Amino acid sequence: ELDTVLSNIGNPWGMEFLPNGDFLLTIQSGELFRVTTDGQKQVVQGVPKVLYKGQGGLLDIEIHPNFEKNGWIYLSYSKPNPSNDAEATTAIHRAKLNGNRLEEGKDIFVAKPYVSTRHHYGSRIEFDREGYLYFSVGDRGRRDDHPQYLTNDCGKIHRIKEDGSIP
Repeated sequence: ELDTVLSNIGNPWGMEFLPNGDFLLTIQSGELFRVTTDGQKQVVQGVPKVLYKGQGGLLDIEIHPNFEKNGWIYLSYSKPNPSNDAEATTAIHRAKLNGNRLEEGKDIFVAKPYVSTRHHYGSRIEFDREGYLYFSVGDRGRRDDHPQYLTNDCGKIHRIKEDGSIP
């Protein structure tokens, strides 16, 4: 059976169910919504500033395996270079969900290098059974060189601890 949950929401990218049945929905333009079990769409504040161009924007979302105890959520997004508006990269942001607000937000991984292309950010996020966080960073349009070299973060699957430290 097919049922419409939401309409007219832009370009949804990632979705994650919360333990109470609500779900969080990322919209590529940079908005994060909580959709309640009765279908109410609520804006979640505190999302990091995204570069919304081409394939960039607010991308995937994942809740911590112990979300009910710690409230951590993880977002991937296209992060503008703070020193050069023409460049961006893929970043992983961790924050606590408190009602409809993100608090204690911090980027725990920022892929290097920043580049000027606006596509292939990659960016799916998943925890494994041991609690490691895996995520993809796209090749940023340089498939023939970025994935082949360990001197950059692009075109690879990364594994980090929940706080961003290296296992």
